[in-house]
Amino acid sequence: MITVTCVRHGETVDNVGQLWAGWKDSQLTQHGMNQARAVGAYFGDETTGIRIHAMYASPLSRAFLTAQQIQSQQPLEHRPPLTPTDLLKEQFWGDAEGHPFTWGPPPSKDDETDAAGKYAPLTSRTSSFPNGESSDDVARRVDLFISEFIIPHVLASQADEETTLNIFVVSHGIAIAELIGAFLRRDPSVAKQAPETWRGLMNTAWTRMEITTRIETSHPPPITPSTRVKSSDPPLSVRITAVNQYSHLANVKRQRGGIGSSAYDPKQSSIKTSLVGIREAPLLKQGSSEIQPWGYGQLIFPVYCLLLFSWPY
Repeated sequence: MITVTCVRHGETVDNVGQLWAGWKDSQLTQHGMNQARAVGAYFGDETTGIRIHAMYASPLSRAFLTAQQIQSQQPLEHRPPLTPTDLLKEQFWGDAEGHPFTWGPPPSKDDETDAAGKYAPLTSRTSSFPNGESSDDVARRVDLFISEFIIPHVLASQADEETTLNIFVVSHGIAIAELIGAFLRRDPSVAKQAPETWRGLMNTAWTRMEITTRIETSHPPPITPSTRVKSSDPPLSVRITAVNQYSHLANVKRQRGGIGSSAYDPKQSSIKTSLVGIREAPLLKQGSSEIQPWGYGQLIFPVYCLLLFSWPY
């Protein structure tokens, strides 16, 4: 058996600004990075944590930085590999990328809302903004992710039934909803459900599935041609065990004065953590398992700056 835990990225500046951000590389806010640290600490804790065997993430910085926080807070002796893949990117909004969204009716060409550059939510699975993706396009993408990255883990788990492989996927709200829907379509026993059912994840909230292969293979795959999977992939048994979990955010408070909603600045964060003696979870490069210790030289300059700028004159 394997478990697949899907984690949404931390809050971004475009979440705060209510802008369409699919493939646009919207930065985490300061609050979003604190959320990412919190979910990393949760899964690295001896009580609430879980051993992770492999991680996959969208290459967009908001998801990849969140994934790095989870990876880097796992015990060093079995830190999991982290693989970025474009198949986990958010839905591409095309011409709407970076524009404000509105909850009103879809604007017409002569509408004042349209002139202001605002875009209303899409109304069907096949609709898309100009030059963008539809929901069905995303469904096809995440189907490929399952075939290329998850099915090998499922097959490997068959060789050792005593061991559960824990896989983490760090991605985006719509991409995760479509991924859950794609998994469920591979289980012949599951009644058809709209992937939209699984939307609405909080930032850094997580949903978990238990996945095994099914013995019976006589059932035709209950999927539509637009999301057809490889014929060689085995049918799956999928059980959702947790949905939209975010208890790790209980003590994460937004910084006041607009700081929490500003873009995350790793340089600024390093100065703050140096001054108060808090060590951030270090971010690892892909394939790296070593953490470089802090040297005294990294602490001297921030302390000097504090004394210089706080001097009464």
